[in-house]
This record gives sequence, C-alpha cells and structure tokens, in this order.
Amino acid sequence: MQNRAESAPRYSLGDLKDLLTRVNCGADLVLAVQEAMTLSGSSAADYGGALYGVYWYLTDACERLETAIDTMMQKEGAAV
Repeated sequence: MQNRAESAPRYSLGDLKDLLTRVNCGADLVLAVQEAMTLSGSSAADYGGALYGVYWYLTDACERLETAIDTMMQKEGAAV
C-alpha cells in the first residue's frame, strides 16, 4: 500500500511554467473582454457570460497553480 506522499501527483518546474502561462492567458482574456466592452457599443450586460467564463478559467488556473506549489513545497519539506 502506497503512502499519501508516494501517491500524490508530481509536479515539475515545467508544470509551473504551464500554469503561469494559463494565468497570463487569462489576463489577456480579461483585456480582450474589456476592449470589446469599450469599443463595441454593446451594453456591459452583454458581456456577463464572457466575464464569468474568464473568472472560472482564472480560478481554475490559480487553484491548479496553488496545488502544484503546495505539493512541491511538501516534497521539499517546507511549511505550507
């Protein structure tokens, strides 16, 4: 039977770089939605779905990044 540490997912610096790229893409999405809201002439209410989607995208990316960092810190024996 494996202990918890052995069965935990393993992350690398490459994984962290990928997750950081996702967060940066999410920031670009926020800018794109803001520009569309400003330049299109549509009402702000028309962009609720887009903003909600970006929110969930960024929330997921941040949660994954936090999990990866916590896992790597535990592996190194650092306090989380």
